[in-house]
Amino acid sequence: MSNNQKLFFVLILIPLIIALVFVFNTDFLIPAGFVLGVDGVVVSRNLYVIFILYLITKVIFQFTGSKKD
Repeated sequence: MSNNQKLFFVLILIPLIIALVFVFNTDFLIPAGFVLGVDGVVVSRNLYVIFILYLITKVIFQFTGSKKD
């Protein structure tokens, strides 16, 4: 694994971990005074799930595309 690949995985894993924290801990998504804003929480969680799936596909394409025969 080259240094570029290590840097790629570090730069992908950091936002992936942050997005996972936001998905599982919804207290960060609800600002003060908007406790009844459930629709916004649902939308933001769905956007985070889409972003997580995008990052996972980038990692998969990095694994499959970097093979040298």
